[in-house]
Amino acid sequence: MSKSSHYYITGVWKDAQQRITDVMLHEVIDDSNFKNGAKKTKAEVVQLIKNNYIVKTLIWGYPTWNVGAKVIYETVNFVEYLRSIPDTSIKNNLDNSIPMDAFF
Repeated sequence: MSKSSHYYITGVWKDAQQRITDVMLHEVIDDSNFKNGAKKTKAEVVQLIKNNYIVKTLIWGYPTWNVGAKVIYETVNFVEYLRSIPDTSIKNNLDNSIPMDAFF
């Protein structure tokens, strides 16, 4: 059985302009389990996506994690940005990820 995701993002670090600089990235073991996260740069995640890995958000839903939106990248004026694909929920996007700046 193939995995629906290769990696999950649970948290984000942002710069002063509120642009994502780093993420808390977890490798997916299977659709029910994932490894502890590691801080990865935006560029590292963009490269994973370019290499056809599937990255999704993972949102803490009290008391469980909920798989969220697929993460893509887009280039604007030669700068690459991480984006979540809009769907019917406004609660599962990158902006709803844990703000890691508050913890680290």
